[in-house]
Amino acid sequence: IDECQDQRVCTRGDCINTKGSFSCLCGSGFRQSAAGDQCNDVDECADESELCSPHGVCLNTEGSYLCVCDSGFSANLHMPSCDDIDECGLNGMLCGPHGFCENRQGSFRCLCDQGYQETQDGRACVDVNECDLLSSVCGEAECVNVDGSFLCMCPSGQDYNVMIAKCEPVPTALPVERKECYYHLNDKNLCESVLTSHVTLQECCCTLGAGWGDNCEVHPCPVNGTDHFAQICPSGRGFIPGEEFLFSAPTADSYKDADECTLFGQEVCKGGFCLDTLGSFECYCKSGHDYDPATLECRDINECLDETVCAGAQCLNTDGSYLCFCTHPMVLDPSSNRCVFSPDVDVSNPG
Repeated sequence: IDECQDQRVCTRGDCINTKGSFSCLCGSGFRQSAAGDQCNDVDECADESELCSPHGVCLNTEGSYLCVCDSGFSANLHMPSCDDIDECGLNGMLCGPHGFCENRQGSFRCLCDQGYQETQDGRACVDVNECDLLSSVCGEAECVNVDGSFLCMCPSGQDYNVMIAKCEPVPTALPVERKECYYHLNDKNLCESVLTSHVTLQECCCTLGAGWGDNCEVHPCPVNGTDHFAQICPSGRGFIPGEEFLFSAPTADSYKDADECTLFGQEVCKGGFCLDTLGSFECYCKSGHDYDPATLECRDINECLDETVCAGAQCLNTDGSYLCFCTHPMVLDPSSNRCVFSPDVDVSNPG
């Protein structure tokens, strides 16, 4: 008798007729019943309690199962588990232009710049209104909130004294002496090594200057580490008096970070992008160029000096890059800078 002709036998499986009997061949996710005439669904969630844990629950389905993951987690396609979703990697600007996204298990948080704070849901950074948050932060001056900070505004003709939180009349004094700042003193082209003109002694000698003067009549700047240098630059190299202290005797507290990029413009970072840092600056060059601190400029890197470049080929340096040339019948391998025989050329029969 061919029992497999009965449609009720081996549902959800394949029926195999045998001599005097039959058997059920069950697929993945199914198991033969005790009677041997049916294929029953396997409840993987009951058999293996650790499936999808610890960040999800197992849901049995016909012939298989699903992982229902907690918020902030997604089902792994290769393993029965729920993996953390890196929200920061999916959207680099998740916290906006004034915050840094930090991924966490099942969530993320925004680390905000100074002057900004997290929103209530922790998903963005908004400006802090210091004028409302800090009462009398400007003393008798008017507090004006700006993006990421605040300003203390005084009436016309007065300046804000941050030390005593009061408005004071603008001091009247003789203008501060300003001259040219020179970068090299021993150079034959001394007169052409002018970093900038119309700067104070401190703005020159406390930053990059080697000499200060007019019309190539230069007064050498004091050497760093000497008593004379400490008198002029009590806060060290890279710090100059603030505008509000130009007319008074400078002290260490009156010095602030010098913005060399603004003071000297393109002279300190020719061909590159200048970024001010605390006490110094950084010059970022285009690809294929390197910064030369001796000449304060971005210079082309000669890649051809590296023997590993253009192996077996002729190297030609270009501005910011290089080119490789091969001798016929060889051609340049498109996947690397190496010469190989052209597939169209029969190397065994040059003719």
